[in-house]
Amino acid sequence: MMKKTYKSSLLALSVLASFTSCSESESLQQANLSKDKITFHATLDNSWKPMSPASSSRAAIAAATEKGPIVVPTPFGKPLYLHPVVQDGIHIWSKEGKPITRSGAPLEDVEHERVALTRGSMKDNIGAYGSFGVTAIYKNGENNLSLFQEENGDPKIAVATSNTEDKVWEIKDSRWPVGSEVSFHAFAPYSAGSTSPLSFTPDVDNEKTQITYTASTTDIVNQPDLILATAKGSQSDNALDLNFNHALTAVTFAIDKDLADVLGAGKKLTSITLSGIPNEGTYDLAVMKGEGTAAPDWQFAQDGGSNKTGIYTFDLKDQDIVTGKDFALTSDNNTLMMIPQTLPESAKLNFQFELDGVLQSLIIDMKDQVWLPGKSVIYKLSAKAINTLSNPEVVYPDTWTAVGYPKQLFNDNEAIGLYAVSKDGLVVIPNIKLVKQQDDQGNSIWKTENNQRFLFTTNYKYFAYYPYSKTEKTIDKEATTAAEFFKDMIDKWTPVSAQQDVNTLVSQDLQVASGVVKADASTLEFKMDHQVSLAVLTLSDKKIPVTCYFKDNSYKYYYGDKTITPKISKTEGERTLTASTDFIGNVPYCVTKGTKYLQIIPLRVQTSFKAGNPNDDTRTHWGFLKSHSLTPTESTPQQLSIQADPAFIYGVRDFEYDTGYNPVTGAGVGHEVDFVQEFGVPEDATYKLECWGAGSAKNTAWNGYSYSGFGGGYSKGNATLKEKNTLYVCVGGEGTRNDPNKPNHGSSYGGFGGYNGGRDSRNGANKSKIGGSGGGGATHIGFKKAMLTAFKQDYDTQLIMVAGGRGGDCYHWEGGYGGGDAGGLSISTSQGNNAISNYDASGNFYDPHKNNAPNWYIFGMGEQARKATGTEHGSGGGGGGFWGGWAGTNSVSSGGGGTGYVNKAFLSQDAETIAGNKTFKSPAGIDETGHKGHGAAKISWEAKKCFNP
Repeated sequence: MMKKTYKSSLLALSVLASFTSCSESESLQQANLSKDKITFHATLDNSWKPMSPASSSRAAIAAATEKGPIVVPTPFGKPLYLHPVVQDGIHIWSKEGKPITRSGAPLEDVEHERVALTRGSMKDNIGAYGSFGVTAIYKNGENNLSLFQEENGDPKIAVATSNTEDKVWEIKDSRWPVGSEVSFHAFAPYSAGSTSPLSFTPDVDNEKTQITYTASTTDIVNQPDLILATAKGSQSDNALDLNFNHALTAVTFAIDKDLADVLGAGKKLTSITLSGIPNEGTYDLAVMKGEGTAAPDWQFAQDGGSNKTGIYTFDLKDQDIVTGKDFALTSDNNTLMMIPQTLPESAKLNFQFELDGVLQSLIIDMKDQVWLPGKSVIYKLSAKAINTLSNPEVVYPDTWTAVGYPKQLFNDNEAIGLYAVSKDGLVVIPNIKLVKQQDDQGNSIWKTENNQRFLFTTNYKYFAYYPYSKTEKTIDKEATTAAEFFKDMIDKWTPVSAQQDVNTLVSQDLQVASGVVKADASTLEFKMDHQVSLAVLTLSDKKIPVTCYFKDNSYKYYYGDKTITPKISKTEGERTLTASTDFIGNVPYCVTKGTKYLQIIPLRVQTSFKAGNPNDDTRTHWGFLKSHSLTPTESTPQQLSIQADPAFIYGVRDFEYDTGYNPVTGAGVGHEVDFVQEFGVPEDATYKLECWGAGSAKNTAWNGYSYSGFGGGYSKGNATLKEKNTLYVCVGGEGTRNDPNKPNHGSSYGGFGGYNGGRDSRNGANKSKIGGSGGGGATHIGFKKAMLTAFKQDYDTQLIMVAGGRGGDCYHWEGGYGGGDAGGLSISTSQGNNAISNYDASGNFYDPHKNNAPNWYIFGMGEQARKATGTEHGSGGGGGGFWGGWAGTNSVSSGGGGTGYVNKAFLSQDAETIAGNKTFKSPAGIDETGHKGHGAAKISWEAKKCFNP
């Protein structure tokens, strides 16, 4: 027989205590406890499942519970009949006829015992208890020990509670013992020190927990719905399964309207008395061998050699219960929660009526009536030998109402499909169509199309589905729940993608229900439950910066790399994006234009949503980059909060000089390539590439006049790049000035050349002579991680652009500005004024591959002048560049500027390199004439695929 398991939402009872201090670790070791938490996965069966598969058959249950009605003799010439209406599960009904828990909370889903909270969220029935008790017993050597102990060492019952929204439960300071198997006994309700009719006593030696229960005769409202679970487990990272079962029997009473046929109409029922019922007993809860859990075998308390019994009297004089109507007599707080048993000879049931001013008792012998755990029994007094049910009530689910679902009830002429299965497994009603109609009094009824009549009897199990179709369904006649019965149909149900109009939307719904006999034992109710889910899309505006600047690669976070923490250095501008409603693929129903949409989606299947055009300039698209999808496991509404995908409009990656390289201190020297930076291309786009060559610090004792202050050059151009390409950016370092405070050197100590091709200056010839300034380094962008000098053989395929560095000053002359296609002059005492250019006088390019450049040209780095002799001051170093800046080889000179370069095989035709004697924008966006200080680079792009993860 297919197992019927009702999953509770108590999914991981997690013991969250942590042990971190030395004393705590020592305590764990002394107690032979691990540091592993004990966790549980708990489910709740709606009725007790016997351990033996054979005993769980329909025939066995029928033999125990379905002996037919009890014939009740009367003095009126006709007998009455007491029908025991037995149902799986604990069914408690409010006075208004609504299913509730023992505590009175309304049940939203009867089969799965989900409780509807006031805010519309769902809570499982185990959670409704608030807590449950747990005893845990394990073996240490030959002795059994309690895992939970009082301070004096006595066994202790631990309390599991839930303190988190995700229904994680915890037992404080609970850990697995090392190398031992633990028996767990769990029960609810449990409250230490309360005046409960339940008591729990751990029996460690015998590895069980003794439960004592007295079904009070005076405090019926506090009779509990006891649930129990057992399991064995040992130290593990996996959660231990706990399967809770209802352990008692719910007993209520009802009368049929047809009593008027025997007793006369309008006769008043004044009381019901159930007497001679054993009501106090004990049960030993222990882990059983084999699969499943043995049904409770209660041992009844004795009184003088006989079982203690109780008398339960319900005074109904003031409730105006009269014959001629169906009445549920003891619903709500008067539902009896009784010990499972076969009733003894002493068990009697007395219905007392007032007939024409005279009290008349109908005393019924209840001997051999069977009460099974986890079942509900309604004893219905009727004038008919066969108990039948009235036309069914079909209740539309209201779980979607709060989110604006446009349908709240079944309309006239809508239909459900009905199946009925007899106790011996025969399908006696195969897919009958029931249509909602109005009777003569204007009341809603469900009838067959042609008013076909058939019996609704408590001997059948009923299953309904909506919407009706003529197609015969593949059903599981052994099933005990509607979801199991119609599983094939549910699994194959596929809602259409376009649901923008209301009729299409509601037609995608699929509902099923099992028929449940209500408290009056006359009404069959189908409380329908959705077998699909409802996606609730809430769209909202989003404010984003127009431009985001990054000084590292954290821009990748906005392209889905969640391992990176985003670091935005600054933003510019702001734009408000309104999420698009131009849905693609799945098109939902509009509740509120522009903000709220609904779509029915299948269970356990991923459904995704998207809208807009990622290639237009509105930037209102969503769902293309950031997934908006749902894979629901239950029918409750699933929320999706949606905003437009983009995180910004333009991205800028600023590259600064890496100060980890310092030629003065020697830091990084010999490992220059390590300071080359990377740029991972985040999307296919056109990128603006910019480089600024480094300057050179002004010499401390310059003797010239009208110092120009020119600097490094600037190169720019646009490149079309592919996602996942990698660019390598090498930012040039500023050439340092001479050091006037160098010990033992006076002012003669020359400065160092800047990173990436700037050459060192020369010292003065003696302490009284002035050293030169180092040449500034070039800044370049290429396709390989290398210094500029390494591109000589493959510059045409690997080098994208270069900005030349400024030359270094000497005592006599200012260093030349960086290029540009030509660098600034190197001025010398005897070799004239010389500048390096990318082109000869005829405009021919000096190609490193053709060796057509003058022999003093150096690719990628500046020239270093000769050493000062005699009374000479030191020369400045040449600036780095495509072709490095010149410096005097036979005389004192300033360093010339290196050239820039743009490779138009990769860059747009308007790409250019600009000399450092011209005015252009600095990296900060301010006008400058030649770049000062360390070099810089910038890569900018229009970001069409960025998003907030």
